[in-house]
Amino acid sequence: MGEAENRLLQKQKEVIKALLISQQAALNSLVAFLAREFKFLSGLDDVDYVEEYISTHVLTQLKNVGKALKNADSENFGICENCHKPIPFERLMAMPTAAHCVQCAAENDRYQHRRASRERSLIVSFSSF
Repeated sequence: MGEAENRLLQKQKEVIKALLISQQAALNSLVAFLAREFKFLSGLDDVDYVEEYISTHVLTQLKNVGKALKNADSENFGICENCHKPIPFERLMAMPTAAHCVQCAAENDRYQHRRASRERSLIVSFSSF
């Protein structure tokens, strides 16, 4: 097993451990906030939302680790899915699930940020009706 695969397996363990810790910490924070702000707990919808968000995020990370492990022995491992250039070794060691080079990842982040901003502005405009 290569160094990249070992890093991916370690990342998988870390993500699972983080899930357990994150869910408990988020729930504890939310309960404390609700108790402080409202002096009582009015429903558990917010708790369910936090759990769903954390679970979705962690499941996405696990999916990415699984995909990277599956591709670790293929010729496409370490190749950017957008521009098809090699992803620097240092980036793969720091983030073994990286599927994009730094430039493509940054462009994707900018696109996601612009999209989220447009969606927020649409929500604001519709809420004024």
